[in-house]
Amino acid sequence: MNPTGSTFPARPTSGRSRWTLSAVLLASLLLSHARAEGSRDLLGSGPNDYRASMETGYGNGILYNVPRKTTLYVYAKVGEQLALGTSAMGVGAAAINVYTLNGTATVAAFSGAACGLIQNRAQEALGPATAYPGGYTPCLYPVTTAGIYRVEMFAPSNTATNPPARLVSSGWTTPVGAGEATLAAWDVSVLSAAATEQKGRVYAKYMALNVGNNSIKINLGVYAQTRDGYLYKVQQFIDPYGFIFFANNKGVKLANGNPSYASSSGTGFTSPADPDSSTEFTAKLFLNAPDPSIPATSGGEWLLPATATLPPTPANLSFTGVDGTANYAGSSSGYTTGGTFTFTNPGSTPFAYRLTVPLSSNGTNIDRVLLGTASPGSTSVTWDGLDGNGNPVAAGNTSYVASVKLFGGEIHFPMIDVENSAGLTITRQNLAGSGDADPSLIYWDDRPLPQTGGPTTPLFTRKGVSSTTPTHVFGDNTGTGFGNNQVIDTYSYYPSGPTNAGSGLTVRSADIQIVKTAVSTGAPLGHATRYTLDIKNNSATPGPVQTTVTDALPAWASAMTWTCPAGCAATSGTGSLSTLVTLSGTTPVRINVSLTTSASRTVGETVINTGVATHANDAVDPITANNTSSVNLSVRAPVTSVNILKQQRNVTRGGAFTATNMNVSPGETVQYRLTYTATGDTFFPSTFSVRDGLVPQLTPAGTATLTCPNGTTATVTPTGQNYIVNLVPICGAIQAGDTGTLVITATVR
Repeated sequence: MNPTGSTFPARPTSGRSRWTLSAVLLASLLLSHARAEGSRDLLGSGPNDYRASMETGYGNGILYNVPRKTTLYVYAKVGEQLALGTSAMGVGAAAINVYTLNGTATVAAFSGAACGLIQNRAQEALGPATAYPGGYTPCLYPVTTAGIYRVEMFAPSNTATNPPARLVSSGWTTPVGAGEATLAAWDVSVLSAAATEQKGRVYAKYMALNVGNNSIKINLGVYAQTRDGYLYKVQQFIDPYGFIFFANNKGVKLANGNPSYASSSGTGFTSPADPDSSTEFTAKLFLNAPDPSIPATSGGEWLLPATATLPPTPANLSFTGVDGTANYAGSSSGYTTGGTFTFTNPGSTPFAYRLTVPLSSNGTNIDRVLLGTASPGSTSVTWDGLDGNGNPVAAGNTSYVASVKLFGGEIHFPMIDVENSAGLTITRQNLAGSGDADPSLIYWDDRPLPQTGGPTTPLFTRKGVSSTTPTHVFGDNTGTGFGNNQVIDTYSYYPSGPTNAGSGLTVRSADIQIVKTAVSTGAPLGHATRYTLDIKNNSATPGPVQTTVTDALPAWASAMTWTCPAGCAATSGTGSLSTLVTLSGTTPVRINVSLTTSASRTVGETVINTGVATHANDAVDPITANNTSSVNLSVRAPVTSVNILKQQRNVTRGGAFTATNMNVSPGETVQYRLTYTATGDTFFPSTFSVRDGLVPQLTPAGTATLTCPNGTTATVTPTGQNYIVNLVPICGAIQAGDTGTLVITATVR
């Protein structure tokens, strides 16, 4: 893809996307006699492996915001020499310049045919003749100051042209034509004072290369060194044209700057040409395993960390549903509510995390893996309630014990506009065999991409895939293969030990039902209208559930009171009802509601009152039609009435109170019980009294016992054969529905 305003070689006319940007690092299949450090280290040696020539910045070309120019870096010590060469020295504008790490003035500049010409494949494989007889005659730079040097190599032409497609084994024709804009072969070797080669000194931040055609295989390789001390060896077979490859610690990024851990149809990566920041770095691509004698830093640049920064084991993993219930999420009818996982990163720096919810244990769903970056301290991770395929999790009794790991050594290899891949291997070179059993484990997620052109199988990895043999294969061997104009990311890292959640996560549903019933007959003007609210969970839901019950003060009522003997957050209240109700099993909770009908209402009009119960916290409600219940009543004039029930029993002979006649004999003790119940609407007047008189055949046996509606008791002294008690002064106001008793004891004469 040619960005507007950039100069590029013309594409072939087959219609394929010929220019690619690959952040994949490729490990070489090295020649058994390989020497020096250069193109020979980068290239595979198979009979069908093609050569990737170095692009050196012709036409100031830009590809996906990355300059099409390979810059090499080399660390050297005092007394050593840099041996330099390319396949084009002495032709056109071919040259080699050496700078200090950040210098702008050359410390050495070479051009012409006097030195540095690598004439053929045999010389490329041997290296500099200074160290290896029969090799090429190098340009030499004696090192007087230890440090990192920047090496810029230039092709014969600065005009954008494609190199011819060349098999590695075939070499190239010399002299290279003056119009060629790439270097077929190149070498940067570090030699000791005794002309002994010092391998593992040369690296690049990225490489811009050109194969010259499509439908040909290249096999390239490097070692990728991370800033936090991890080393990876990488090998890949791809079918690109012109491309750039590099590696970094974030790959394709989200808008917040964190890794997305997924492929995408946009760029979204930090250019490897940009300086490192405190949170992002571009890996160093060494042509051989880094020399262990080089320092951790040089000239302000990180180089080879002495030790790897190990990830700590996370702690305190827990889950809370969206409604605030620990260890529960809701699910019903294809909908799962999800919630938030929380854990602690005990380290002092951020680490990548991988949080797994083992949903496949229910036999229907697949595991969900949540990825991100955990800063030091507490980290919260939102789960949307879906599994790894984007499907909701069915409600049930399964307990899912989630686990989380932190990761060091995070490294990404995004392949950008690479149509087809025959696979890659990524193998961690240090800490191998510790932490995880497979240092070649890699991950990807290609699901965001259009599923055409020979997609990856599988499209994503939940637990990682071993790349001991090349994997992450894609494409249909055409110019519009799966990776065409896409960013396909592959990543790897080193895990901490796992931390499991202390309690399992359960996904549940609960059918909450509310039933409102009128206790009163009609709605009396200016007086109380009573209702009951019965709230119940009809489902066999694991654990207790909570629902919020509301009953708003309607416009037709002037006051409201309510009581809840058990199961509510509060036992009583005034004004509109709103309380949290806890339901255990299928046992209902009852709330008593009293509304005072406004005296301004009209007799005969219909008034309505509605109770509402929300879905249970962190338990989706499968039936919502029964979450409301209403009662219609007719407004009526208030009435005052009382019911009196008289019962008797023979105490001497035993037995319960009854309304039927009883047999008695002289000297026996009997009792009479008057039960009074206010059945009307209005308060009883203060003169309301209960009375009873004994017939002459009975003698009062002392005082009678009065029990008030509120449960208090009092004694009543008879006047002659009569017992008379004024209730209100003793019991307080008597309201509709109140009930009490008066018990009189007597002796039969």
